[in-house]
Amino acid sequence: MAGPSSRSGKRMDRRERIRRVSPELAAAAREMRQASTSAESVLWEALRAGRLDGLKFRRQHAGGRFVLDFYCAAHRLAVEVDGGVHDRQVERDAARTAQIEAHGCLVLRFRNEEVLETLPGVLDRIRSAVHRSPLPALGEGWRAPASRGEGPPT
Repeated sequence: MAGPSSRSGKRMDRRERIRRVSPELAAAAREMRQASTSAESVLWEALRAGRLDGLKFRRQHAGGRFVLDFYCAAHRLAVEVDGGVHDRQVERDAARTAQIEAHGCLVLRFRNEEVLETLPGVLDRIRSAVHRSPLPALGEGWRAPASRGEGPPT
């Protein structure tokens, strides 16, 4: 099985892929995997091992300057599960989302309560995002509407 390719089309080895991530961030991601919230655990059980339409998701994925709660590389989709602390850091979350989208990723945000109370709806919105129109060009990521957890326009 071939590994991931770099922009030049050459095969990247593990060191190349992780090079942009600091050792501190990689360690933080490992720690976060061990201390996930109940909502993250519930969503991970639904996403892991290709359980959602055969899609491969990574949990607490370190990339660049961020640790993403869940990431599907094949569709450049980041899924974030937000707890109450995010009510006090709306501007910070918006800036973080914009930076992630600037790398051509789509970011979906869900509240802990949404995941715990309406998991099938959350999974439907993730499916819709995966099956959206072609991937955005670099820097043209979809902008989330004011209410959290809504998927991209169809």
